[in-house]
Amino acid sequence: MFRSARSSAAGSYSSTNVALMSKLVSTPLQTFTVEFTGFGPAENFHDVPYARRVAQMFGCNHTEVQVTAQEALDYIPEMVQHQDEPLGDPACLPMHFVSRAARQAGVKVVLVGEGSDEVFCGYPDFPQLYRTYNGRWSLLKKMPQAMRRVVKRGAELAGAPSGRVDVLRRAAEDEPLYMGLDVVFFDWEKRALYTEAGRRAMPAKAADTVNAYCRELAARRPEADFSQQMSYIELRNRLPEMLLMRVDKFSMQHSLEARAPFLDHTLATYALSLPAEMKMDGNRTKAVLKDAAHEWLPRDVVERNKQGFRVPLPAWLRGPLASWGEDLLRRSPLRKLGLFDFEHIFELWRRHREGLADHSFDLWCLINLSGWYEHWFA
Repeated sequence: MFRSARSSAAGSYSSTNVALMSKLVSTPLQTFTVEFTGFGPAENFHDVPYARRVAQMFGCNHTEVQVTAQEALDYIPEMVQHQDEPLGDPACLPMHFVSRAARQAGVKVVLVGEGSDEVFCGYPDFPQLYRTYNGRWSLLKKMPQAMRRVVKRGAELAGAPSGRVDVLRRAAEDEPLYMGLDVVFFDWEKRALYTEAGRRAMPAKAADTVNAYCRELAARRPEADFSQQMSYIELRNRLPEMLLMRVDKFSMQHSLEARAPFLDHTLATYALSLPAEMKMDGNRTKAVLKDAAHEWLPRDVVERNKQGFRVPLPAWLRGPLASWGEDLLRRSPLRKLGLFDFEHIFELWRRHREGLADHSFDLWCLINLSGWYEHWFA
């Protein structure tokens, strides 16, 4: 029997887990959330007040785990071992601390919210991408390929932002509009990241993998709309390869069993079959799930913007973790491979530390890769 619902983020999915599970047990649930200390409200995007409120509503035994930058830094060498491979997901840090707290409290099984955003179209970018696909993207794709290439070249000459040019390039080269979430470096960014030797060693393009997923879906469900295509790409790629693997590694590290009720095959099949308009109402994501959750939860909890299991990386990599991270990369044995342009990487560092851009996710992934390679190979 499930003994705990983990409240990692007090949005509609974690809070719905708590609300529904509370109806099925006779003893109080144990809930857990993480707070990063030492930051002001603008930099601390945790969900502690909402998680606390939901726990109080349903009479849960609630634990708030406070984590400092130093505690995170002390754990990182061990994290590299627990990941087994360079996941690069900052959420591995809070996942460790909240799983450890649950196990220390005697919990053996936890409920998690993974899968809800994939099947109910919960990611904030989905509505705009859906409109773009059915609007400008469809118009572009009706043009002959030669004309699409002219449009892309015109955007380059006009100095359009690199991301916009890349979208036009995808249309010109018959690549997918949607490449998936948490893409660290797009193909056009890899040209600057890799050396010439690196480009020769890694010629494959991310678009080839995503195109294969699109062909699979077209064969299985020819009538699928673009919302279902985005969901399918996430279900085939990021969910199993990162999110569920992350949950499994960092829960089992503490001898916890994690269960994802939103991935029940009956529920997931039903949610995926729903029309896009039921899941995305304007910019409102997970609309049908949120409408159902209003029966159990306050409106401000249900309708608040998605936060996720986030970490204050931008501030950490400009402050308490900056010197450590830069030193790790400067002495990285990856440099001996000659695959990465480290001058470009240190330029990313400079821009990030000076506040010119937020490269924290890119840098964190490179730090993870370097630490992983140093531990297991060098």
